[in-house]
Amino acid sequence: MFLGPAPKRPWDPERFFRWKKFLDYTGGIVTNLFPHVLHQIFIVIGAEFPTRVGATGGIFVHKDREVPDTFHMMAEFPSGYVLVVVGSTANERGLEVLVRGHKANMLLSGRNIVIQPERVYADEVEPITIPAPPLPDPLPTHQRNFFECIRDRTKKPNCPIDIAHKVMVTLALAELSYREGKMKIFDPKTQKVVA
Repeated sequence: MFLGPAPKRPWDPERFFRWKKFLDYTGGIVTNLFPHVLHQIFIVIGAEFPTRVGATGGIFVHKDREVPDTFHMMAEFPSGYVLVVVGSTANERGLEVLVRGHKANMLLSGRNIVIQPERVYADEVEPITIPAPPLPDPLPTHQRNFFECIRDRTKKPNCPIDIAHKVMVTLALAELSYREGKMKIFDPKTQKVVA
């Protein structure tokens, strides 16, 4: 029953208890960690379907798995921005979440939001730091929000389905790009992979 639609395999405790290491069950970093990053970014810049997605990476340190321990993806969007997300399970330090703009940059630093003007626009754009209030444990808060939305039927969830759909399409294309070793082209109007 554990295997579901995945290929049939003989019993292996490693596959059962450490299933996140195997391509039969997961995409690795791109499907396990990147959704949290993309969700934040899509809320900030606006969620869209991508037009082109490419990914690279590999198993460079942790040789005991099938999923990459290092994963890089780039995605282009119709409104004219490019998203770059980099991750590695071979190092504790991740990259900061940063939205680079023409006149200023927005840094999601820890839980603060920091607006930093580009030097040539320092007279036009004022630097701002917006401290985030302390939050309770995010998982119960997220679950509570979901159940409240089901009960109330008028509230919007923290991760609405339209954003989640665009996040997961972007990540699925990145995973396909990595597995196939080629750029994926997507038509946002038909919501189909073109190449």
